[in-house]
Amino acid sequence: MKRVLKLGMIAVALSLCFSGCTSKSDKKSGETVSEFKDDDISLGEVVDGVYTSKMLDLKFDGNTNDMDVTAEGEFTNRLDGKVVKRSDMEAVHDRLDKGYYISDMEAYDNKNKGNYVEVEIYKDIHHEMKNGLENYIDNEVKKEKSEQKERFKNPKVEKTTRDFLGDKLLSVDVIIDEDGIESADTTLYKKMGEYFIEIHVRGDRSEDIDKYLGMFEKYTGFNNNAKSSKVDKSDNADKKADTEFSKGEYIGETYINKQFDISFDAKSNGYKFDELYKSATEAYLEEDMLKYIGMGGAPVVVYATKDGDSSSKLGISIDDIESDIDAYVDNVIKSNKNSQKTEMEFCGKEVPCVEVEAKDGSGKKIYRYTVYIQSGKYVAVIDSFGEDKDEAKKVLESCKNF
Repeated sequence: MKRVLKLGMIAVALSLCFSGCTSKSDKKSGETVSEFKDDDISLGEVVDGVYTSKMLDLKFDGNTNDMDVTAEGEFTNRLDGKVVKRSDMEAVHDRLDKGYYISDMEAYDNKNKGNYVEVEIYKDIHHEMKNGLENYIDNEVKKEKSEQKERFKNPKVEKTTRDFLGDKLLSVDVIIDEDGIESADTTLYKKMGEYFIEIHVRGDRSEDIDKYLGMFEKYTGFNNNAKSSKVDKSDNADKKADTEFSKGEYIGETYINKQFDISFDAKSNGYKFDELYKSATEAYLEEDMLKYIGMGGAPVVVYATKDGDSSSKLGISIDDIESDIDAYVDNVIKSNKNSQKTEMEFCGKEVPCVEVEAKDGSGKKIYRYTVYIQSGKYVAVIDSFGEDKDEAKKVLESCKNF
């Protein structure tokens, strides 16, 4: 599965059948084979906070649902650096033919920016779904279960059936409820000839998935006279880019961030960096991370686990901060009744720390220490988890100044 947690949340698969395309159903498999040609590809629009797609016959109203809806005006190919404008369909097709994904829209919950909906388009150039979408999903479920068991003790990964705009759809959900962390992720798939459409949905609880999917409507027409809301969002993201920002870098088995003056040597502390997070941090440009932060996200730049002990984990994410650090931490405390605010000596100075004692799915106690390092408009959030209270705290003390 493609998606890694956008703050790290898990990808899931789901078979999706929209109306709006001529199709014939295979009753044995429950899949839909679309009579779809390359020329039928078109991108959706975001106008005054409302996403519409003629190709998908979909509408998502951000204003009605208090969601911040955006659509990228251009895309940058990660490998060749080529910039593709949304309006240049010849370049869009070239991008798809090379195996890149195109984000058709993103919507973030204004009350909880960690929850989102995203629509993506791509081409199955490696023929991974040649044996049918349902078989592909079954294989992905097996892989997803294996991957999530390496990170969590009791991840719930299952294929079910879900209603979407009147259709019965195959659904694979991933639910995490561990160490005081809850998350639910779902991905919807639609096959359109050689192309696939994915709708990713992330929520704090399983019921959030149905809530966000229920915000979609069938679309019946376009309003070409409206002004796009994308301009305002881009301006806001660009303002943040004026402030010094660093995602940090990996040098061997050490993560270094000069902005926050911190470094963590994973190997010498018996930890190992997760390659998925490491490669994502290295691949994404800082301006892309700034745009994501500007929309309310907090990208995870480090995720490491202790060799032979999956319950011992360390993570570093970066968030923006509109108030002083004490007010920021106080808001964290309010959202978790099992937490308490203290101070810890970290990298030679006293910094705010939040301690949490919780239980995982098997009933074992898990201790979590989180320290907060402010630098200008941004804050590094450094989490350490473990079954041993002293060890969970000790690994934070192993972080050094750069």
